[in-house]
Order: sequence, then structure tokens, then C-alpha cells
Amino acid sequence: MPRYPLNPVTVGLSLGLAGALLALGSYRSAAEADVQRVEDQRVSQTNVLVEYIEPSWADRNRPGGRRDGGASRGGPCAPITGQPNLTALVPTTLQRFEPEETQFDTESDSPLSTYTSVLTFTTDPQPLLWFYFPYEQSELFTLELILQDEGGNTLEQTNFVPTEQGPGIVQIPLSTEISLTEGEQYQWYLYAHCAASQPEDPPVYAKGWIKRVPPPAALESLPPRASERQRAALYGTNGIWQDALTIVAERYREQPQDPEARADWVSLLSSIDFEPSTLSTLVAAPWLKVGSAAEVDR
Repeated sequence: MPRYPLNPVTVGLSLGLAGALLALGSYRSAAEADVQRVEDQRVSQTNVLVEYIEPSWADRNRPGGRRDGGASRGGPCAPITGQPNLTALVPTTLQRFEPEETQFDTESDSPLSTYTSVLTFTTDPQPLLWFYFPYEQSELFTLELILQDEGGNTLEQTNFVPTEQGPGIVQIPLSTEISLTEGEQYQWYLYAHCAASQPEDPPVYAKGWIKRVPPPAALESLPPRASERQRAALYGTNGIWQDALTIVAERYREQPQDPEARADWVSLLSSIDFEPSTLSTLVAAPWLKVGSAAEVDR
């Protein structure tokens, strides 16, 4: 799986980047300029941006997943032309399946199989999940979140309804009745159900795994008044994706005009394995609100 390395930049560079963005004519070109500027510069380590570093532990036989949900067949159920499909904001890892005895095909001397793993880590018992919703006619869609334990037992099955027109980034919370246990893995599914789809249309969904882990030891060494940005950087460099993403995403959503908040958003998404065209769309996407189907009905 390709990676797009990120070079750190200073806050001063972020201010200059924000000024350059104002002169660009479209959201898409602005996002591409953001990504290119961050990748091209090499400056002091004193003010690094937030980025993700893949953890080295549990590298073999990680659980599989599907970050890209696939496209509906057409009509109002299809993503806007040129947009990515339903996409989970998570890193992926290309894994080789390694059974206990035979690792290679004796004739070709090649791995028996490879697969894409979607496994992220969190320290939060109730983490937030983030997705790109590519559909314009949001009122036609219901998002269904399913959470299961390692035994396949369903712990949650909740429907959410976008309350704003897409496309954009959505935040999906776990039920307040759910509390992830440290050390255990959980599988999630997000289905996008379109009211106008045909019976023969395949479901559009993304799926992956999340594991709750202990906080990194370095967290204790942070000063009492450490900023959320410092905490996000620490989570990112320790491979704890969900916590870093939530801090950075919420900060940028609340302060969209803050050049440092935007630079961290671009930096974090650029540090994982999105294709350039998808990355440009994600960093420029607006935020969409969702509500549980029961709340919207009331």
C-alpha cells in the first residue's frame, strides 16, 4: 500500500499557506495546494505538525477490513461524479496471510495471499468514528452503524440520518451504553442505505476493527497545561490513530479559520495512505451533522 510521507512545517509556514489558499479559485485546488506545500517544505523540528506513525506491534495476521465502501449503481444513490466513495477515515495496512506451517506456494515461492487490514487503536472507551459521505441527496440516506465483539456478537446497531446536504465529513459516535474494554478488538460496519436503490443493488458499506489500548507512557511526561495539539501529536507518533484524528478534526471543525488547525488536519490525513485525488477531496470537505434516526423522528 503506498504511503505519502509528510515533512514537518512551522506555524509560520502554516500562516503563509493560509494566505496562499485565499488566492485560489476553488476548494479542490486549495486542498491540492495545501497538500503539496506541506510535502515540499523541510524546516525546523521545533513546531512539527501532527502526523501518524504506523505502530510496529501486532503486524502479522491483523484483521481485514474495507475502507472504501464502493459505489452505488447510479441515480440519486450514486456519489457525485469525481468524488470518492463512502470512505472511512482510517489508515490501512497491506498484510500477508501467514498460516502456521506453510507460508509460500511451493511452485511460485510467493505469498499464498495478501489482504488489506483496517485496524486502528484508541485509548477512549467511547471513541468517535469518522467517515466521508459522498452523496448529495442526503435525505435519501440512512447510515447504519453496527459494532460487534471478536466473537461476532452484536453490541450496537444504530441508524443515523444526515441532517445537512452532502457530500462531507460525518462523525459517528458509539452508543453511550457502549464501553470498549482495554485489550479487546471490536469490528465495526457502516452501511449507507439509499431509499431510492433497487432491490438488486449491493449494499454500500465500509468495515474495520478498533482496539482499545493503554495510554502511551509518554503521555504522563506532558506538562499539566499541555495543549490538545501536543496530545494529538503524541497520540499520532505512538500509532493511536483514533485519538489523534478526533482531537485534530474537532479542533479544525471548531476553528476553520485557524491556519494551524487546518495545517494539522492536512498533515494528519496526508500521513496515511490515501490516493492523492482522495486526499485532496477529504482535506477540503465540509462537515455534515448527523442525528440518530430516533432523534430526527422526534
